[in-house]
Amino acid sequence: MAKHLSEYLDYYQNLDAPGYAVLVAGEWGVGKTHQVRQCIKSDDCYYVSLFGVKDPAEAHAAVYAAYAPKLDKLNKIITSAGGAAENAGGIAAFGGPAANFLSAIIRKNLRPDRTIIFDDLERCCMRLEELMGVVSTYVEILKFRVVIVADEDKLLERYGKFSIAKEKIVGHTLKVTPSTSEAFDAFAGNVGGEANKYIKSIKNEVLDIFDASGCMSLRVLRHVIFDLARLWENLSDTHLKNSAAMSEIIGIFVSCGIEIRLGRIAPGDLKNRAGQRQAYSYQQYAAKGNEVKKSPFILAVERYPTIDLENNILDDQVLGDVYEHGRFDRERIVSSINRSQHFARPEDIPAWKYIIKFDKLDNDTLEKAISTMGRQFEKREVTSTGDMLHMFSLRLMMAQHGILGNDINCVRDECLSYVADLLAEGRMPPRELEWTWCDIFENAYDGYGYWVEPIYMEHFEAIWNEVVAARVKALEAQYPAIVAELLDTLKKDGVEFYRKVCEVPGKQSAYALIPVFTCIDPAHFVDAWLAAPRPAWQWVKSALEARLEPYRANNELASERSWGLRVLQEIKERRDALSGFERLRLERVIPNKLRQLEEVATSLV
Repeated sequence: MAKHLSEYLDYYQNLDAPGYAVLVAGEWGVGKTHQVRQCIKSDDCYYVSLFGVKDPAEAHAAVYAAYAPKLDKLNKIITSAGGAAENAGGIAAFGGPAANFLSAIIRKNLRPDRTIIFDDLERCCMRLEELMGVVSTYVEILKFRVVIVADEDKLLERYGKFSIAKEKIVGHTLKVTPSTSEAFDAFAGNVGGEANKYIKSIKNEVLDIFDASGCMSLRVLRHVIFDLARLWENLSDTHLKNSAAMSEIIGIFVSCGIEIRLGRIAPGDLKNRAGQRQAYSYQQYAAKGNEVKKSPFILAVERYPTIDLENNILDDQVLGDVYEHGRFDRERIVSSINRSQHFARPEDIPAWKYIIKFDKLDNDTLEKAISTMGRQFEKREVTSTGDMLHMFSLRLMMAQHGILGNDINCVRDECLSYVADLLAEGRMPPRELEWTWCDIFENAYDGYGYWVEPIYMEHFEAIWNEVVAARVKALEAQYPAIVAELLDTLKKDGVEFYRKVCEVPGKQSAYALIPVFTCIDPAHFVDAWLAAPRPAWQWVKSALEARLEPYRANNELASERSWGLRVLQEIKERRDALSGFERLRLERVIPNKLRQLEEVATSLV
């Protein structure tokens, strides 16, 4: 508790009819009410919240409700004045003249034997004149000691003239700041079991981060402590005994928790954290000295200079689970922590992860990592895209700084050859089927941004593009097998065929965005189509309609447009060779999107 607050309220409590109110001001969540109630005990005050109060009559009724235990004849007064009522709160049910009449009757019975605490002024619904009139009634007319608890900044936002009105009633203003140490102890006391001991043991670390955040809300601190207790439940003794690892975990978990609770960042801002820093560096370079707008995450990074917010000891998925869904997935949490350098076996840590932290390594460890990465490069051992790109970027960096014998151009060509070799050997992983497949390695991978300096940025971008193109080609090499599977499905189950090649809400469609049809001979496709059971024909028609709608046909599936025109020609030829219902049946399954594509193609000739 603030000493100045305690001392002044003690002094104010001993005044008779002071003729002015005291304003205790501070931001929401700083613990104003708690500190005031510690200074003025329950037996010495009437506590009245004005939250949601709409008019003076309702405000006076709230005072009467707090005062009622001291007024033995209150019920009789209300009954004789305006009808039956069982308690003082009942007066709020009366309106207009009745309420005003009751207010006048009851106020005559009030005695200023305690201090009135008016809380939540900034969240009441009265006009400023009405609000200050209520306070004035108890200060100037009924001679009460009155303490107002409010966020003065919010009052000024809502009531532009609050400063002027305040001067007439408020004689002293006391600013309250969070009593974080006391609050921490109180909140930690609500955590049970062994978690309680651990939370108390990290008090200084948590409060240092809280202070760095500039947060004034003790409510946020409470949430952070309770979240830490839930995290603790998912950690093993091995984790908890590793002080270096726990320092990193606490740093990132508490700082991100504060930022999320304050609304300064959203859960989505925690995705690809390392990549965001790298992207910001790119933007700064491209801006050539002009100011670049900082993302919420970059601003958060700057608020915590001693914490590595890009640290992947708690990966993006874990943080997303916690702050977007409120879920603490033990398996994911443990897996993420165990992949860190604190717990992974040295042989399981990629060489680039050592080299990228060369500032912190002794020479022997660094030289061993450089040797390992060199061998991996020469023997083409690394096939994971993110690991490859880290290795390539570090080789460019080493060339730039004279650590490798080759120059940057030579290293770029060597990296491009590496990619070509993997593709030729069938060892390049095919691209994933999701349209966001590049996101996981776009600007960063595994919690680290690529080491890319402006002077060789274009070289790295060329390598990155080549890796992406190679992975697309690796998938294209699988098209024949995919086509055989799709044609087999088409002959058996039209609905399943549709699900595999078109986007279906709530379902994962394997090839909805992959132009696999370009690999299917149009005649073979039509053969399979017409060999399917008749009810399946419409599903195949619908699948072509969905795939060749304008947006898809001009973007992801643009290469299927010419294929679709050849399918149209094939089915027309077969239609023309038929008559009667057979001809009509085939005519009715020709997709309109194919006809539209034909019209567009004809108009361009």
